[in-house]
Amino acid sequence: MDVHYFLNKRLEFIRSFHKTAAQPFIEIKRKIEESESPYIPPYSEDGEPPFLSEWLEAEESIQVLGYMCVSMLSASLKLYFQTWKDELGFSIDDELRKVFKKEGWLHGYSSYFLKHYGIKFPNIGVNLLLLEEIALARNMAQHPEYISTNIPFFSDKDIQKLGIPTFTSEVDRRMSRLGEGKNDGGLFPVSLHVNSEQLEFAIQEVGKLNDWLNSEIYTRVYKRKPVSEKIGRAHV
Repeated sequence: MDVHYFLNKRLEFIRSFHKTAAQPFIEIKRKIEESESPYIPPYSEDGEPPFLSEWLEAEESIQVLGYMCVSMLSASLKLYFQTWKDELGFSIDDELRKVFKKEGWLHGYSSYFLKHYGIKFPNIGVNLLLLEEIALARNMAQHPEYISTNIPFFSDKDIQKLGIPTFTSEVDRRMSRLGEGKNDGGLFPVSLHVNSEQLEFAIQEVGKLNDWLNSEIYTRVYKRKPVSEKIGRAHV
């Protein structure tokens, strides 16, 4: 099976799905901001922006769509490793099982490739911390803590591990003083925020990992060049 090709197909679907599905909500926001029908502001003296609730609902819908796409991205990445596991016919021993349980499947699979094939996941070129954040974002979206909102929040522990999350807003970065070494975990909650640029960056990083690992496996395990190293390259 051409694992490289099929992951790229999934990445392209996620990219296309998000762009298409977000468009109606983007259009609602645009019409409100430009006072187009049916969002023509009535006369009012209360000072509140007209159609604020409709604008906020459209923005929240875009965020929930982003969570869905990040969840799909996380599932695709996990399926990618599981498929290579089946293709290569490896089993997880007790030592690796401990890594999977304690550190998660990303570290578990990276430990396997290093131990059995000498394939060391890159410290440069691919943002491995972002790959961990993709899995974390999926868990946050699928297991929310508060019934009062559709927006999940990073925990103090998450912030300590990630530093400045990729999937958060500029407003949250400023309000929480992220990057200044001052975040005390209680100043301002840091929400999960996924816009098109952040999603695209994440898709590209997964695509880079796909290209790199595909080349490493074929070179080190199969002792030949990849069959479709450039076919369906989703991050180009």
